[in-house]
Amino acid sequence: MVVVDYVAAAADDAARAGFCVVPPCEDGTKRPDGAWKQYQSIRPEPATVASWYHSGHARSGVGLICGKVSGGLEMFEFEGRAIDEGLGEAFDEAAIAIGLGELVARIQAGYCETTPTGGVHLLYRCETVGGNTKLARRLATLDELMDDPDDRIKVLIETRGEGGYTIVAPSAGHVHPSGRTWELRSGGFEMITTITPSERDALFDLARSFDQMPVPTATATRTARVTETGEDAPGADFGRRGDVPGLLRDHGWTELWQRGDDSYWRRPGKDSGQSAIWHADTRVFVNWSSSTMFEQERGYNPFAIYTVLTQGSDSPQAFSTAAAQLRRDGYGAQRERPAASHDGDPGPSLPPELEDPPDALPFVKVWTTAELLAANRSFEWSVRGLLASPTYGQIAGEKKTLKSYIGIFLDIAIASGEPLFGQFGIDKPGTVVNFVGEGGRIPYTNRLERIARAMEVDLAGIPLLSTFDVPKIGSPIMRSAMQGLLDDYQPALVHLDPLYAFHGTDTDAKNLFDSGAMLSSLSGPCMEADACLLINNHYNKTGTGRGLERITQSGSAEWCDTWILLTHRTDIPADVAKGQFYLTLEIGSRQWGGSEWELDLTVGRFDVEGGEFEGDISWAIRRSSGVTQTRDHKIEGRIIDALAERPWELTAFGLYELVKGNRERFDRSLDVLIRADSVAVEVIARAENGVTKRRKLLGLKTNSDQTVGQSWSELRED
Repeated sequence: MVVVDYVAAAADDAARAGFCVVPPCEDGTKRPDGAWKQYQSIRPEPATVASWYHSGHARSGVGLICGKVSGGLEMFEFEGRAIDEGLGEAFDEAAIAIGLGELVARIQAGYCETTPTGGVHLLYRCETVGGNTKLARRLATLDELMDDPDDRIKVLIETRGEGGYTIVAPSAGHVHPSGRTWELRSGGFEMITTITPSERDALFDLARSFDQMPVPTATATRTARVTETGEDAPGADFGRRGDVPGLLRDHGWTELWQRGDDSYWRRPGKDSGQSAIWHADTRVFVNWSSSTMFEQERGYNPFAIYTVLTQGSDSPQAFSTAAAQLRRDGYGAQRERPAASHDGDPGPSLPPELEDPPDALPFVKVWTTAELLAANRSFEWSVRGLLASPTYGQIAGEKKTLKSYIGIFLDIAIASGEPLFGQFGIDKPGTVVNFVGEGGRIPYTNRLERIARAMEVDLAGIPLLSTFDVPKIGSPIMRSAMQGLLDDYQPALVHLDPLYAFHGTDTDAKNLFDSGAMLSSLSGPCMEADACLLINNHYNKTGTGRGLERITQSGSAEWCDTWILLTHRTDIPADVAKGQFYLTLEIGSRQWGGSEWELDLTVGRFDVEGGEFEGDISWAIRRSSGVTQTRDHKIEGRIIDALAERPWELTAFGLYELVKGNRERFDRSLDVLIRADSVAVEVIARAENGVTKRRKLLGLKTNSDQTVGQSWSELRED
């Protein structure tokens, strides 16, 4: 009787078809087994694949690395919850309705499998493959929040793209926590189809139409400076009763199909696919196409739609002209014109843009006590455990504490909805506006791209806006720019980095009252617009004071509602050349208190010629014990002696059996040596009782250029 190893056979088939095969761990983590980063750019040799699958140790899973290394492979996934909620069938129906039925059927026939959680994987090849991309998401339900309060955003449809890893059929057993199987439903590795970049774009646009997350909505709020507002305004009246579908048709848009209160539209000049959605119930229009006057993935209310279509812009002047035209068309409260003269002359007429003169804005906003009592006063999070909503404050720290890096991590987290450092959930994702005051566009963009890659975020698909202009805080230019950005984009976060670049010469940095007024000129409008404000700042050069008192410039400590303070830990020194930093992260708030964390952040080696860090970015974060840990050089010496005598023979547990002593002190000492680049960890195959097993073994570093090994926390599985 011949016993067929279907997993090994599938791995062989995938390798022959030109895919990069890397086996998954057998511990339910769904990660690649062992070191695998090198395989993101070069496929393993056939002998290596054979050693994984034909060495006498039966494996339970097959994994593929997507992207160029696999001939442009991309995996398109419907999560199990999406299938349960009917998105799979709705997706197929929508594809047929908009002319993409043949494309979806071709992809499904090429390769379609189900996952252990009831999801669906589709595989295809394309010459254009981006990073891992979340195409459709929704907020967690109440029941889901009760199970995991920090997981507030649920993915419905996503991809695994360049450098991403996916597990495929017939994987089973310990590869998945449930022990269930990936099952091939149609096609196979040799049948995987190739699609064009335009077909991929259409597929992505279709998937984005199922996104259920709140979108930033473009409104006419900036018109408060150029025309009257309120229920009697022509824009507001058009918003209530204007025929938006008719307006779209008049400007060349084609209605494709409807689902409930939503209708789907194709832009002018396009023959297939869909470009936008009109939500009739909320009267919001969302465009996905990059080839229209509308911004991608931004909501537009009826007045904003009318303005863009008729004026070709959403500038204040365009809104003003559109409002005047709407009034002439009968929208809004009609003003009485001056009476005609006795000779029948109606009198001089005004140009359209001046028919509705601007109303003067009040210098301050006044609240009645009734308004105060009726207003929402409930506490809400913007970033759970980090930022209240709304709040304002500073990110400050010692030299070389990666303030700008951490600020960008936070920017991307809020713009994408991904938890910050995997720890702080995003309750209010949204647009982020970043004023970049130092470094320049190119270094900033490179840093932004590296951090987004580490967070597995598609940078091109998130609402993160950056400006490299540096208007001075409190100046008319900054006031106008800030108000315009708040009105136009309704950002969740406004971020300035660093403070000194935007500090005007008219403000005395040593004067508490001058500095406080300057900072309040920013925080006031942001709070009024329900936007958080963060400013990066430095510690004073004297090193005096504690906590907020360490922040440079008078008034900063008094002004802050929130503070994020960064200091180097004393137990493990930073290694700037290798890009390894060990920080204490102190979070404080006048609204909710605060917390303290230990953050280990690796940003890659420093390129002396380029003047920037390069390489992979990784991190580990944990609650601070509140006690400064000192190095135990005695235990460290015993660890080094043991590894010198028995290099690459011992697992972490075996090493502890030799060293003995207090287990907690041993754990800490080993962690210090690994992070200090003195001890390395390698996955090595060795024979045990006649069976080849791959173990994480320890040895001394002999070459300082080697990659830093895993931390002790990652070795506990052994």
